[in-house]
Amino acid sequence: MEDRAGDRWLPFAWDPRRPALEFAREGAPDEEEAAEIIYVQVSSTSNRNWAASLADNLVRAGMRASVLDPRTPDEPFRVVLGPFPTREEAEATGRTTGLPFWIFTVDTTTVDTAAVDTTRIF
Repeated sequence: MEDRAGDRWLPFAWDPRRPALEFAREGAPDEEEAAEIIYVQVSSTSNRNWAASLADNLVRAGMRASVLDPRTPDEPFRVVLGPFPTREEAEATGRTTGLPFWIFTVDTTTVDTAAVDTTRIF
């Protein structure tokens, strides 16, 4: 046992009466929630200023709006509301806006979420 200072330890509560797989399943995050970020998209455009103006108007109306920048050159600027914890909550919000909308999700397993700016709210 030489130089164990670099080892990592994971303390957790263990009950020998519970099967290990059941314990792991209860503590695991919901795969659907962890795998995507859910938005209500109300518009998409190639004009950054127009997208920013619409998002600003939605914020003035009391909505949590932002603009998602394109991830590739052929994608538009997306005016979105959210993010939301569930698709049901996103759909309910979309119905209350009175605007045409669709649900837009960002797959966190294939996209660098640091590149998705969710903090820039107008």
